Amino acid sequence: MIRNILIKSGLYNPIRNLYNFIFLFNTKREVRFGDIIVRFRTPTFKIVDDVKSLLGEEEVLSTFLSKLQPGDVVWDVGASYGIYSLFVGKKFSSIKVYAFEPEQKTFKLLKKNLDLNGIDNVIPINYALGDIDGAAILHTSSSANIGTHSLVQRSDYPVLEKGVSVEIRRGDTIVTTGKVDFPTIVKIDVEGSEFIVLKGIEEILSNPKLRLVQIEIHPKIFPLFGSTTEDIYRLMNESKFKVVFRKERGTEVEVIFEK
Repeated sequence: MIRNILIKSGLYNPIRNLYNFIFLFNTKREVRFGDIIVRFRTPTFKIVDDVKSLLGEEEVLSTFLSKLQPGDVVWDVGASYGIYSLFVGKKFSSIKVYAFEPEQKTFKLLKKNLDLNGIDNVIPINYALGDIDGAAILHTSSSANIGTHSLVQRSDYPVLEKGVSVEIRRGDTIVTTGKVDFPTIVKIDVEGSEFIVLKGIEEILSNPKLRLVQIEIHPKIFPLFGSTTEDIYRLMNESKFKVVFRKERGTEVEVIFEK
């Protein structure tokens, strides 16, 4: 009730930001997962909750980490502030990680978290991946949940009606032009635009060097992108991948594909 009144009056975000600034300015939290310890900057109460619970993805994170091998090249597509990138970078010094995050504030937080942990094998990249080379509109979250930024104006979580322009690149293009190394592992969490990311890496998918793809699937948002869950499974099957892990989590589904 009060929240709705504040939103309508335009006061919700300023009050929320002031509250976080007063109580959480420059706060940090240490998180242990197995034998790995990672420190996170926690500028909002939502981020405090998320890092404590590891976004509720402990099982899939554990499975993902168990699949990695020394010398892998990991693409973390939709890296946010770095939960996956930080744990991979901290656990495997011989693995190179490219962390793609298009939203400016989240990207800055990602870089701060990398610096906080002294991780130098994770390379942060400030653009989105998709099926075009150019620009796209990113609708940023209007709540404390910075993990809900999307390339469409979704209705299941609150996002701002007026989006911001961000760079977007095809994964195949950035490999061909030598901007990044070819991946052996790809993790995708892009709030509904999973299929367009896959369409932009079709050449990569067909290459046997890529052996594992992890995708957080958002079926409820797919219609806004003109795609379906079946499109993802069809494309992965055509690229010779098989499902080795699947777990439903709320409205999302975590799937790991392997060749």
